[in-house]
Amino acid sequence: MKPIIFSTPMVQAILEGRKTQTRRLFDPQFSTGIPEGKYRYDGIQEGIHAIELLHDGKPTENYYTCGNPKYDYNNTLYVRETWTGWDENVKFLYRADTNMCEKARDDMISLFDVKWKPSIHMPKEAARIFLRVTNVRAERLQDISADDCIEEGIVIEWSDELPKPSYQSLAYSEKRVKPAFIKAFAALWNNINEKRGYGWDTNPWVWVYEFERIEKP
Repeated sequence: MKPIIFSTPMVQAILEGRKTQTRRLFDPQFSTGIPEGKYRYDGIQEGIHAIELLHDGKPTENYYTCGNPKYDYNNTLYVRETWTGWDENVKFLYRADTNMCEKARDDMISLFDVKWKPSIHMPKEAARIFLRVTNVRAERLQDISADDCIEEGIVIEWSDELPKPSYQSLAYSEKRVKPAFIKAFAALWNNINEKRGYGWDTNPWVWVYEFERIEKP
């Protein structure tokens, strides 16, 4: 069982059943010479880790050496999230659980003289969300589709400038709605990765992990 870290909004998306994908950076990144397209991780080929180019979702037997993905097909993961210890009656409290506004939530925590603890320090025994990896593939970040953005947990706030389309507005969806989902995902990505040198505009290689939520093993 391996740990995986999610931010509070993404934990909430998992709990609500809205998030079934996550993208994580290649380490190391490819340099040049790798054809554009979607790939799947094909495990170890002739002693090295490799990804296989897909065409229309089907394997092509074109393999390219890559680093080892952190997670593999069928791995069980436990989610690390922002949390705190509580008392003997309520052992753990999770920041993603409350519907309060952020300030009210943090004020409540301070009132009881405890502090939120970073997700990276969460021990396995505090985990309450478990995932099973159902697919692993590799792609450039900007290859994400609007449907994938939805699977990433992205929600669009409809407004007068971007009214919610009807089922008849296919052209409007192609020109306005789908780009809006991708723009929202790009903003989320940049908030986490831009300061690391891997912003949306750099179009890095990423692992795409698809997962499903499971009961605690």
